[in-house]
Amino acid sequence: MLRGSFTARDEAIAAALIVGSIAATGPAVFLGGHSRGGQAAWLAAEQLQHEGIRISGLVLIDPVDGGNPRVPERFATARSTDFGFDPLIVGAANAGRCAPEAVNHEWFARAAGSSRHVVIDGMGHGDVLDGIAGYVARRLCRGSSLDPRVARERVAELIEGYVKGASASPDGP
Repeated sequence: MLRGSFTARDEAIAAALIVGSIAATGPAVFLGGHSRGGQAAWLAAEQLQHEGIRISGLVLIDPVDGGNPRVPERFATARSTDFGFDPLIVGAANAGRCAPEAVNHEWFARAAGSSRHVVIDGMGHGDVLDGIAGYVARRLCRGSSLDPRVARERVAELIEGYVKGASASPDGP
């Protein structure tokens, strides 16, 4: 994926096929992704909505739109989308070069119209990752002043509250 073998659109199509078959059986289905995975989750949610398949929610963790970090261009967020629920959009206040302002979480919040948009102060783009991936991401993306364990805990709490809230509401999140 880092080499661009698959586009976010390709990932969205594959995810929509899998999620569509799961959603047809009736359980609550949530889509989510971090960084470009957030863009893929957004596109998959749009595709499923177009196909009349209902999902219960959408969780985007510091999502990044576009296809090339050197030339930021908005694809998923170039138009407004009403999912029929408020997606949870968690932004890193210190995203750095891995989530440029031209294509960052702010654009997803604007394109959703209505969302649960939370920005975590001190969090960097790679702080939600752990192990070697987290180490590398924090070095490449720069800008983190929050302990990554604290960042992951805050993000996990937000996701848990979002999913529980959706489960408690008959109309979804």
